[in-house]
Amino acid sequence: MEKRKIAVIYDTSYLMGEFQSIKKFIMSRRFSSKEKQGLLGFLKARQTVYYDPSNLFVVAEVVPTEVIGEIDAQIAIGPQKLVADLLQDGALRVDLMQDTVVSTMGPEAEFEKQLSLYAERLVSFMTLENYDLAIIATEEDELVAHLAEMAARGKAVLGVKSEHLARTRILHDKLTEIANRGRPSEVVMEN
Repeated sequence: MEKRKIAVIYDTSYLMGEFQSIKKFIMSRRFSSKEKQGLLGFLKARQTVYYDPSNLFVVAEVVPTEVIGEIDAQIAIGPQKLVADLLQDGALRVDLMQDTVVSTMGPEAEFEKQLSLYAERLVSFMTLENYDLAIIATEEDELVAHLAEMAARGKAVLGVKSEHLARTRILHDKLTEIANRGRPSEVVMEN
């Protein structure tokens, strides 16, 4: 089956808070499905098949240069080390104002609007990247609410706060939904 592409875009507020790499979170989950046994699947018995998350998803982490600039302006060393570790682990560094869609708004546009436009472009069918889901990791309630409105209009975007990783099923349910697209048997994420 085809791997689902996920982009994770980090906001300053997320990196300054209780940080956990969303890519590492996804890759540490356990996915399974019930498959029919036998060569041709004639037997009614089903067995549990486990999937390595790296066989289901390709996760690209993105740290905008604007976020790096905001974190560099802070005194705290911890978030700077987090950004350095993300970049060292393969996260992409993107200048939002160099993006064709975001740059049309001009540099005076608020940063949250730039992030949401960038995420929307990543999941657009007219783009080369064409991700199945764009996640913005943020602690800003307004941005999470805006992304929820976009998702209600059919955009494949999701706002995730650090509390969503452990205390809610928002991310779990979205990952399961994406993993099940085009699959004959339902994949579930185990806790």
